[in-house]
Amino acid sequence: MAIVFAWDDWNKKHVTKHGSNEADAKYIVSHAEDPFPRDMGDGKYLVWGKTASGDYLEVIFAFRVPEDLEFLALGVLDWGVLIDYPATVPIYICHAMPMKSKQLRRYKKLRSQS
Repeated sequence: MAIVFAWDDWNKKHVTKHGSNEADAKYIVSHAEDPFPRDMGDGKYLVWGKTASGDYLEVIFAFRVPEDLEFLALGVLDWGVLIDYPATVPIYICHAMPMKSKQLRRYKKLRSQS
């Protein structure tokens, strides 16, 4: 299964508003480790993780169907992957921000139990 990330003005602004960036949010989702992602209900999933640069982020995302995506939400290459590989899943990041100290403690405890 391949994944592509859908971005629009809203989620780009929301991610940067909380002190994160698109690359780090994508990294967290792409490198999710047990016990993540966690189903939050309403079609949303939570991932806590460590970025390539060592920062800890909380990311919330939802799966999208291609028919619900605006054309500009994906790059040309991502559309190609989506069309050519039916198992490709579009992901829309709803939220990304640095983890708070309480979350970080819980994350480390959860990871040690996995």
